[in-house]
Amino acid sequence: MVSISEKSSRTLFVLELVIFALPPTIALASWTFLVGPSAFIVFLCSVPMLAASISFDIPQTPGMTLVVMALSGAAAALIGMGATALVKFLSLSLVFVSQGAAELRKHRHSFWSCLAWAVLPLIATNALLPGLTTDLFDERVFRFLVYGLTLGVPLFHLWAEMHYRR
Repeated sequence: MVSISEKSSRTLFVLELVIFALPPTIALASWTFLVGPSAFIVFLCSVPMLAASISFDIPQTPGMTLVVMALSGAAAALIGMGATALVKFLSLSLVFVSQGAAELRKHRHSFWSCLAWAVLPLIATNALLPGLTTDLFDERVFRFLVYGLTLGVPLFHLWAEMHYRR
């Protein structure tokens, strides 16, 4: 079994962060700041719309308002979960790079909660939104770089450091 030093492992991890985590982190953070607040505002605005449409017996409006509420609420919740997962991932990365694997093992619970927060947003972005294409770029490259799939490389490295480094 080949073993590399912890210093070399940290250096490799920083390279993994730059190559595999930087593009999706920037894309997902910008998505969070652009879409998250608007989805939350649409959700909040649809609540009085629903009450008004029910109170004034406006036909077909309650159903459409419920759809808007469900979609905007789900988008806001998924974006919040993804942002929480990104913050936890970045804090774990900082712990490993600055303090090493011994300190990272103390944050095992945070690692697993990071993965738990990330599951639904990753499923939504990779399975439920597969048809995003534009004339400017190939959809497959976009999905691979931006939807968070490449974050698995540094996440696996953190897991391996917690699990195998003694």
